[in-house]
Amino acid sequence: MTTQARMLYAVWSGVMSCGVVVLPLLRLATKTVADLRLKTPLTVQPDVTCEQCVQIFNKEGYDQLPVIAANGDVLGMVSANCD
Repeated sequence: MTTQARMLYAVWSGVMSCGVVVLPLLRLATKTVADLRLKTPLTVQPDVTCEQCVQIFNKEGYDQLPVIAANGDVLGMVSANCD
């Protein structure tokens, strides 16, 4: 296993371990993000109120939303967690 695959496993699993990586994860390690064909995420703009974000969290079941500027720049994340 490559060092990169070990690091990916450690980050993905939430543990700092160089243990054995399962085969599906090894397949993922060589893919690009574009290969994953992810859905376009639900985002909010900076002028959305906190109350509106809470409504989205409750309706959609999310606990985080990317905050995107009108020009498409990623400004940050708003989270339902207060930790």
